[in-house]
Amino acid sequence: MVYLQNLYQNKSMLSTPTFLDRSAEYLHKKYGTSIDNICLIVPNRRNGVVLEMALEKYYPPTKKNSKICEIIDIENFISETVGWKAASPVVLLLELFEIFKEFETNTKLEKFTGWGHILLKDFDLIDRNLVDAENLFENLQQLKDLDNWKLAEPTTKMKDYYKLWDNLSKTYHIFLENLKKDNIGYSGMIYRELAENLEKYFG
Repeated sequence: MVYLQNLYQNKSMLSTPTFLDRSAEYLHKKYGTSIDNICLIVPNRRNGVVLEMALEKYYPPTKKNSKICEIIDIENFISETVGWKAASPVVLLLELFEIFKEFETNTKLEKFTGWGHILLKDFDLIDRNLVDAENLFENLQQLKDLDNWKLAEPTTKMKDYYKLWDNLSKTYHIFLENLKKDNIGYSGMIYRELAENLEKYFG
């Protein structure tokens, strides 16, 4: 298994055949005339397609074996390793909405959509960066309470906003548990699962 860490990190590298040649040449020198038992991990699918084209110089496809080796992008590799499929934004938003309705039954989907997209992005960042979610939510709640104390009588919009924050921690944890039951998740959640359980998956 080989991860080409710095492959195509910017557009200029995509037009640099010497980099591709060096990558393919390295693999050829290290692994010989056949790399069909090797899995190459690249940052994204487009990188994989371009890399495969570069490898054909050293490993021309044949009728017997048209596939040079397995090439997979990092997101699919992690998803397959963990066993959770990356869910679509629509599926995630609807799941999040169903959970939030348990705390605020009068919330309409159209009204929740804006908050929901922001929450999904925040949850993803929390997990991608391995943040202590419980500690973060507690600190945010304290800041919100302080702001609330400073303000005059809150408007209806403010009250709706505060309801969201009051149930943020519960929403996050229930959301994760529901997704896990269905073997699906968002990118940050799946990354975190692997990062915190390396021995489970690779031990």
